[in-house]
Amino acid sequence: MPFEDIKGPLSNWVKTESIQRQIKLRFRAFLDQYKDENNNLVYKPRIRDMCIGRSELYLASCCSSPYVPISVIGSAVAH
Repeated sequence: MPFEDIKGPLSNWVKTESIQRQIKLRFRAFLDQYKDENNNLVYKPRIRDMCIGRSELYLASCCSSPYVPISVIGSAVAH
């Protein structure tokens, strides 16, 4: 079911395996492809630095994305 067709409580909807898989795929695409106003990748270099122990990864809540409303989904999954 597409994210756009959500009916009922979001917390119930994200419990289904196919939706969880779709959230993971879209979130991964967001992290791999999100660019700032200067067309620079934002999160991919940060993830690389995090993996080699040079920094921590912080996600800005202000980021808008065509992939999925991350803050809404993340909030629902956290509860």
